Amino acid sequence: MLNELKKHPQKILCDTCCLKSSPINTVFTEPAKGVEAADAAIVLARKLNSDVKLAGAYSNKATNLHKLGSDSEALALYRIAINIHLRRR
Repeated sequence: MLNELKKHPQKILCDTCCLKSSPINTVFTEPAKGVEAADAAIVLARKLNSDVKLAGAYSNKATNLHKLGSDSEALALYRIAINIHLRRR
């Protein structure tokens, strides 16, 4: 992945920004699409080895799931996001 980042840093950074904002932007209009976008953000954050982006993606997915009525799953994902942040300390 480091080689890809070196070859295409602007595209990867753009993808990261778009995927970060997309799940939260759709939460009020189309939470199901927000879940899909958050899943893509989780995959990208893992590829980039970015704990901050990964925690944010899990949090965004949780917010969308809450809007869909999946509160138990949302709560579990919020806990994952919190644990990622705590692990970074």
